[in-house]
Amino acid sequence: MYGFDSAAELSEETNNPRRTTPKAIIQCLLVSFFGGALMVMAALMAAPSLTDGNLAKDGVSYVLSSVTSGFSGHILFAMVAISILSATLAIQNAAARVMFSMARDNRLPLSSFLTRVSARTATPWIATLAVTVMAISLLWVSYGDPAIFSALCSVTTVTIYFAYLLVTLPMLILRIKGINPVSGGMEYFYLGRRKGLFVNIVSVVIGVILLVNVAWPRLSVFDPGNTHWYLHYFPIIFMFFGSISGFIVYRYKQKQNG
Repeated sequence: MYGFDSAAELSEETNNPRRTTPKAIIQCLLVSFFGGALMVMAALMAAPSLTDGNLAKDGVSYVLSSVTSGFSGHILFAMVAISILSATLAIQNAAARVMFSMARDNRLPLSSFLTRVSARTATPWIATLAVTVMAISLLWVSYGDPAIFSALCSVTTVTIYFAYLLVTLPMLILRIKGINPVSGGMEYFYLGRRKGLFVNIVSVVIGVILLVNVAWPRLSVFDPGNTHWYLHYFPIIFMFFGSISGFIVYRYKQKQNG
């Protein structure tokens, strides 16, 4: 159920973002849900065996390599590679927009530098370049070390759920206090007080369950080779120091803005 945050970021660039963004999020969730369910069912039905351990180890790639061969198999894997490249570009694009938006509100270090926009393309090229350099740096650090690569992949999943909670949990607190967190846009999209509270509670509960599940220290997930002890707790360590760093920057920017 990923992608709706990227849809929200990109829909900000439409003509009427306050009306378009909620629809884009709902449509993205529906496509992700039904598309993902169809993919899982197709993989389970096409898998040669569900008990030999290969499906759990290699996932969909095991199914594709088993049911295809020769030229058709290469074409299918090429399509998968193109899809992954497209998704990567979309994620980097969304990340650059998030960085630009935060810098525009003076919430990041070097905000004035990160908010520069190209006069020719009207795109935040500095923020885009910064995201690209950071992504390449992470790949370079993990190159040749499967344990670090696995830990970084796990951290990305954990931080996604953590970021979602940083939105849904404050909204739930405001709703419980009787404050409408979306009072400024009710004419565009509004679930109502009861429906909104119910959806908010469900989102927080599911978010907490998923966060605990993916962040729970597991040797087989975070460090299968048992190379470094700290990799077992890497997502928790990353969230802890990341939260402290973010809080320090936030307070500094608050004082700077008066």
